[in-house]
Amino acid sequence: MRAVKENKEYTIEESQKGFYLGQGFDIYDDAGDLVEAGAGKVVSYEEYAALQEKLEALEAELQKAQSQGKGKNKGVETVEDGGN
Repeated sequence: MRAVKENKEYTIEESQKGFYLGQGFDIYDDAGDLVEAGAGKVVSYEEYAALQEKLEALEAELQKAQSQGKGKNKGVETVEDGGN
């Protein structure tokens, strides 16, 4: 198990995980997958607002695409070739 924060990386045991999480370290398993994110992560308001705006635009685009696509595939059959 590894604890990673900025340019610091420590090999730790399960019993040490809580301490390192409290210090803001992210915990990764031996395969390199994130197990738990450390405390104290902060996103600036500007970044949050930009992501919120992007989310709203994408949701509007999805609604538009779904409303335009209704009824267009009636009578169309999907044929699967079984991977051949």
